[in-house]
Amino acid sequence: MVMKGHNTRLKCESYGDKPITVTWMKDKLPINPQADTRYELLETIVATGVTSEVLIRQADRRDSALFTCIATNSFGRDDTNIQLIIQESPDSPQDFKVLETSSRSVKLTWTAPFSGNSPITHYIIQYKDDTGKWHGKMPNVTVSGTESTATVQGLKPAKIYYFRMFAENRLGKSDTSRIIETRTQEETPGGPPVKVKAIPTSSQSIKVTWKPPSQELQYGTIKGYYVGYKIRGSPEPFVYKTMDVVEGFKEESHLTGLRRFTKYSIIVQAYNNKGTGPPSDEEYVQTLENDPPTTPSLKETDASYSSIQLSWDKNIDGNPVTGYYLRQRQENKNWEELHVSGEHNSYTALNLEC
Repeated sequence: MVMKGHNTRLKCESYGDKPITVTWMKDKLPINPQADTRYELLETIVATGVTSEVLIRQADRRDSALFTCIATNSFGRDDTNIQLIIQESPDSPQDFKVLETSSRSVKLTWTAPFSGNSPITHYIIQYKDDTGKWHGKMPNVTVSGTESTATVQGLKPAKIYYFRMFAENRLGKSDTSRIIETRTQEETPGGPPVKVKAIPTSSQSIKVTWKPPSQELQYGTIKGYYVGYKIRGSPEPFVYKTMDVVEGFKEESHLTGLRRFTKYSIIVQAYNNKGTGPPSDEEYVQTLENDPPTTPSLKETDASYSSIQLSWDKNIDGNPVTGYYLRQRQENKNWEELHVSGEHNSYTALNLEC
């Protein structure tokens, strides 16, 4: 046995009456040094006969063969066999592919490569996600050289992973196999929506806003949300409103038909193709005692060279009005805000420019 790349000598000593002729065969074919310049035949005449050698420079796997030394003289012939085995690092694993995929693991299979004439001791599988880079200290799985399948565990759902592998024997490690890609399966979301806020918009409605679960806990593509609500402290189950994620979707929902001046508990859950994730913490909010007033209709009732008199309808929808905000500005200047008591429904702007 000889390591790849080393120079090798095969020696054959023949004893008998001279002249002795020595010929060499490689796998039953004559060796021709002119056809392969790495080969050289050397012969030395000694007192007892002839010593013949085959010198092989930079031996490689082509030289693994049965070499036969044949000695002949006028009285007969004799031969001897030398089995030469060139050892090297194994070839890279073949037919490397994905056999099964789940949300947290991937099962891989391959075909054993040429062993380099030295038993494969183990295989090394390396993997990374679509954001990582290949390096020597990355996660890996080591399996016995007798195996042809392996399962890589501890992966994350709905994520793209890349795999490559090496074979190793006592002489070294192979080149890398081809790189294969796969995506783990989805799981139900592992985290709730975040930054949930609930704001009363009237005596019978609440506006709910939120943000999606953190990216690493979505475990798939979010397909929609369930917005749950019920009277705070009620033993009744939550009533849910479904919000499907479509083009232009915005994370908000308007709950209507609620009770006046009543406290509600609000939760939000995300769902994907595999199911529904955990709910957010309960958010508490109370509907308004009275609805916000409608926008008054502003009218000009009189004007002079330095004043304008305005009026508007008072308390149109029956909700008590505590005050009005009136804004005015001169052309090309900034707005000024004035406050008018809810008892009034008119205002006169004075000291204006003509």
